[in-house]
Amino acid sequence: MKRVAVIPFKGLKNCFICVSGQLKKKSLKGEKWYLGHRENTEEYSGWEDRVKPCITFAYVKNGVAAEWDGEYGPIQLWFKCEKDFKEGYDEAREHWIFPYAYGNSHWSQLAVDEERLPQKFNIGDYEGIFNVLKGWVEYNVNPQPKE
Repeated sequence: MKRVAVIPFKGLKNCFICVSGQLKKKSLKGEKWYLGHRENTEEYSGWEDRVKPCITFAYVKNGVAAEWDGEYGPIQLWFKCEKDFKEGYDEAREHWIFPYAYGNSHWSQLAVDEERLPQKFNIGDYEGIFNVLKGWVEYNVNPQPKE
């Protein structure tokens, strides 16, 4: 995906910071130009030019990626697959690490809090964040077939 910059994290193998953006609705009051304290305001809104930057942390190894979006969570696993993969309600979709991946049911919001990822992020413990993601990948490198 062209809109996502996947940047290797310096000094940590298989670790990436991903930067992307989301459109954000703007809603403003005011003038285009400051004209003193005149009571001549206009309300307007739209989607055209507000962006919210997003940072995602990812650990990738052997066709498995664990990612955590620093704002929303959860920890999500993605498994590299072919374009035509479909199994149950899980199917291939374009992904920013792999050309195609699946992972609809492989996530946990609770793990974000249990692992204290927001606190790690807030103090700059990036190695701690990546170690958590690494644990998810290593546990799932050889996913068990679904019964």
